[in-house]
Amino acid sequence: MTPAELSHERTMLISACDAIVDAYHAGSYTTGEDLTNLLTMRRSLSANGSRLASHVKQVHGNAQLTYLMRKHRIAETIVDARGSDAKKAMNILEQEAMKMPSVIAAHKEEIWADAEREMLKTKLDWYKQVLASIQQEISVLAYELKSTHYQNQGA
Repeated sequence: MTPAELSHERTMLISACDAIVDAYHAGSYTTGEDLTNLLTMRRSLSANGSRLASHVKQVHGNAQLTYLMRKHRIAETIVDARGSDAKKAMNILEQEAMKMPSVIAAHKEEIWADAEREMLKTKLDWYKQVLASIQQEISVLAYELKSTHYQNQGA
């Protein structure tokens, strides 16, 4: 897959997971049909979350590559400046390099790549929390339905 296709897939998976979380949050679960819905939500969130987790490596690698590209642009700028004035101090050359449009652009790319990496990590952590909550709700509802079923049979 191309990076654009991976990004699109990641966006679609996040949207699907967010929709499941929103549906879970909006619901009130008290019946056997609700238990079925909870099981479906858990299954879908688990599957989509797993697919989304496979993107971590690509997002992390992209963040590291943007860091490397920024460092490369700084070094390039310093080498070019050093060629025109070999007597300039290295710290001044570094400060001047940081002001170059190509370095500023590379720095912005690095910041956005880091932000995407943190967003994905945070989303995956929250999806795990929601899965735990859904599982707990499934357990409680299943117990209540089982207890009610047995109570009704004995009466």
